[in-house]
Amino acid sequence: MLSDKGIIPGVRANGELTPIPRSEQEFLVQGLDNLLPRLQAARAAGARFSKWRVPIACGSKDTGYPSELSLEIQADTLAQFAAISQQAGLVPIVEPDVEFSRDADLARSVEVHGRAISLIYERMKAHGVLLEGKDWDQRSMFTPRLNVPGSLIKPSFPQPGCKHSSRGNAIAKDIALATATMLLRSVPIAVPGILFLSGRKLICQMRSKSSFPCRRTAFIDRDRTFQR
Repeated sequence: MLSDKGIIPGVRANGELTPIPRSEQEFLVQGLDNLLPRLQAARAAGARFSKWRVPIACGSKDTGYPSELSLEIQADTLAQFAAISQQAGLVPIVEPDVEFSRDADLARSVEVHGRAISLIYERMKAHGVLLEGKDWDQRSMFTPRLNVPGSLIKPSFPQPGCKHSSRGNAIAKDIALATATMLLRSVPIAVPGILFLSGRKLICQMRSKSSFPCRRTAFIDRDRTFQR
């Protein structure tokens, strides 16, 4: 019924949060154990993509958030999830969610977003994740060896933190330009798509202020439906 209406079903794969030892204001995400059979079962039931969210703390440099340990843990967790998701025949959607409850300004938020996403793709390469979804034959760049699902990313928008004085003065076009610039710098060209849960006005600003290629997308999760 869903496919008849052009809706592609998927599953949220990530588990619960638990504090990182020695950095208890930051969290790691559980759920990698037995992930493959769970995703294989979801694929058999009709799912075609899976999503995994990781929280990333963000504050001014003086606060020490995010720690390098946290960034490395989140990047490797997302990379492992993406590799397992592709093994199960599902498109992985990696979701680095940089929070904005602290005192980071816009420039610091852009820096943290860029560092987090760059690390994610470094680890995805190490884990053999195929960004564009095809494994090419080394003898011919035009002959795909395997037809593997591609990958997508669903990042948050860089923005000043709630405790920074510029929070109330932030305007959509500045955040949109910062977001587009950050994505162009950190997301490999092979990634076929970028998703956003909210921020319709910002997406329109991104399209008007830069050459960043954005597609209209609908994303559905367990609690809400968003149309683009």
